[in-house]
Amino acid sequence: MNSQSFYLQCKSTGENLEGTITLEGSIITFKPLLPLPGDAEITVHITGLLKDSAGNILSNPQIVTFFTKDQTAPSTPVLGPVPAETSLHKVTLSGTGEPGASITISGGLSVVRT
Repeated sequence: MNSQSFYLQCKSTGENLEGTITLEGSIITFKPLLPLPGDAEITVHITGLLKDSAGNILSNPQIVTFFTKDQTAPSTPVLGPVPAETSLHKVTLSGTGEPGASITISGGLSVVRT
């Protein structure tokens, strides 16, 4: 087994990922030299050059795809101007943030998490 019979590739760059490949029994393990890229599509190539212990080549080469998580932290939500004091029972706040971002508002009768 070698880097031509088994390799991982980053689809967006087309580059093969560097790492060590080991075979223990029927289990192939790939340990990357660097962390896998975040938010990436990775393909695992198991080619027809892979041979079993008797020297027979793999009759059905495989390509398997998986996706890595986005490792970039989201931007901090930004809240628009807030009145320092008010006698209103209801205050409308606005701001910006990435989808799924949240803020916690406290200091009134209850804590609100949005």
